[in-house]
Amino acid sequence: MDDGSILEAISAVQNLLQSLDGSELTSVARKLIPLFDAVRPQVRSAAIMLFTELLNTVKRRQKPLLQEEVTRSLVPLLLHLQDEDPDVGKVSPAAMCSLVQQALTAPALLLGLSPEPPPKSEKSQPYPLTQASSLAFNGHTSGDVLWLPAATS
Repeated sequence: MDDGSILEAISAVQNLLQSLDGSELTSVARKLIPLFDAVRPQVRSAAIMLFTELLNTVKRRQKPLLQEEVTRSLVPLLLHLQDEDPDVGKVSPAAMCSLVQQALTAPALLLGLSPEPPPKSEKSQPYPLTQASSLAFNGHTSGDVLWLPAATS
């Protein structure tokens, strides 16, 4: 696919972003990350801008679906903070801010915790939040329960 077609596709997805569900947002994010390293700066810049918008669009319940893409995008976005193209260098800090905000609003995801009980077939143990520990988990308050994955041996 040539760069012009890629830019047109990014623009089309940008117009549809609000109507996409969690799995579709995940699919878009997965396809955008390789474009962060495109040869043409316009493609890099457009891909990073769309990824930023995507992160800002994600609803709270959809955040766990993007955990892997958020993690995969961290290093490329850090590298593009120093991109030789000024346009890419300008959009990368906004993407990093959205990435950090995503991680801060769902830190339990980074620790492998889930606010939902696991399926009955999986073993896990509840982790009740105390007032002190709830400060570390924005969006969860004292009395909430997060679920730790079962220890594997």
